[in-house]
Amino acid sequence: MGEVFLADDTRLRRQVALKFLPQRFAGDEELKKRFAREAQSVAALSHPNIVTVHDTKVFQGRPYIIMEYVNGKTLKEIVCDRQLNLTEIVDIAIQATEGLAKAHQTGVVHRDLKSDNLLVNR
Repeated sequence: MGEVFLADDTRLRRQVALKFLPQRFAGDEELKKRFAREAQSVAALSHPNIVTVHDTKVFQGRPYIIMEYVNGKTLKEIVCDRQLNLTEIVDIAIQATEGLAKAHQTGVVHRDLKSDNLLVNR
């Protein structure tokens, strides 16, 4: 539920990911609340396999989340580029389930788990 852009944090001199609520939903108060809850839920987590949420803001009526930038590809992109070997598959699966386990321990359920939403860093 969002459009993600790469941005430069000029104050802290780092790259960040900005996840915006899509423009077509900017007037939907219920979706704005859900988007805010998503940011709060992820911000409460601290785990190496879960992106860090730095802040939330609003730009021209559109809320957005400022998140850690993961320099890599989605699992879907990787699988489309090449065939993974068994060791890589098991390693990615273990790391993904460790992140999910941490989320579940704090009561967070990922509603859209798919290869497009799993980031694999370099």
